[in-house]
Amino acid sequence: MIQPQSYTIDWLDDKVKEFNANSYDLAEKMVYALTLLEQLQLNGLNFIFKGGTSLVLLLDGFNRFSKDIDIMMTQKPANLHDVFNQVVKNSPFIRWEENRRTGDSFGVPKEHYKFIYKQSKNAQYPEEPVLLDIIFVESTYPETIVLPVRHSVLHAEEPHAEVIVPSIDAITGDKLTAFAPATIGIPAGKGKAVEIAKQLFDLNILYDKVKSFDTVRQSFSATAVMVAKYYGSNVSENDVYDDIIETSFVMAMGGKVTAPLYAEIKSGVTALNSYLSRKASFSFDKAVLAAARLAYLAACFKTGITPERLEEISAERYKTMRIEHQKFSALNKPLKAGYPLAWLYWYHAAQLLNF
Repeated sequence: MIQPQSYTIDWLDDKVKEFNANSYDLAEKMVYALTLLEQLQLNGLNFIFKGGTSLVLLLDGFNRFSKDIDIMMTQKPANLHDVFNQVVKNSPFIRWEENRRTGDSFGVPKEHYKFIYKQSKNAQYPEEPVLLDIIFVESTYPETIVLPVRHSVLHAEEPHAEVIVPSIDAITGDKLTAFAPATIGIPAGKGKAVEIAKQLFDLNILYDKVKSFDTVRQSFSATAVMVAKYYGSNVSENDVYDDIIETSFVMAMGGKVTAPLYAEIKSGVTALNSYLSRKASFSFDKAVLAAARLAYLAACFKTGITPERLEEISAERYKTMRIEHQKFSALNKPLKAGYPLAWLYWYHAAQLLNF
């Protein structure tokens, strides 16, 4: 259980130093977000905890401060608002509110709420919300696991509340669908550059943790079908794979194609660093590599090939290799000198897409 010490200035100051964090307020908000998660479970709500904040439970040493709670439920319970009242009664939150939004969810059965707390250091704007987003659908995850609500930012003692979360492989497939701005992912040109960059950061870490790429593909497929259905779109899985590949290509070309999208993602990567501990800085060079890995993953899934772990190759062999694909051969010049590992992922992606 999360202990009252977690909300004190002394505790949070220590955590900001420990994580080498950029923002006290973000560290505090993460504590309250995890408090909301714990309280929802303790007050009897049945859900799957998903989204970026779920990674703080899934990944040891995850260095992105997350501030919202996303959950999935099969249907809306009749006592949902009663549960919220109990959450406020049993926690430091001072109230909850419905957070109505228009035009951002199409036909997706979603509801949005705010749980308000008082910031400990911000006297000018003392009230701050933790956002709760709920989607009411059948689970699209081929695997889920149960994890305790436990993280080093919290002062918590046993027994810990336990929540259901997608496995690493399942959340990877889900997040991969979000990096498709022209089809079903986080849209470009809507002021969501940081959200797009978050997917790159998260997926780059998740990629190294995947145990079964087949499970990733299953999760991707189920999520893509569900999102396309609620958007009323006839977008196919291959369309989404092509979108991921094209977006990654735009990044690799350094603004020479689709310059507005390149500029937007680059600005998002820069802004994302305010959400990271300083030891986890995410440069645009790292983002280009992350995108290259996603292009390779999408190319594998599109062509029915199982992805491999690609490593550095010998300098001698590297010199003789070139991307021969009609379109992606343009990446030889910008990537081969400065981004050799990104080039290698693109080389293998292009090999697959040539057939």
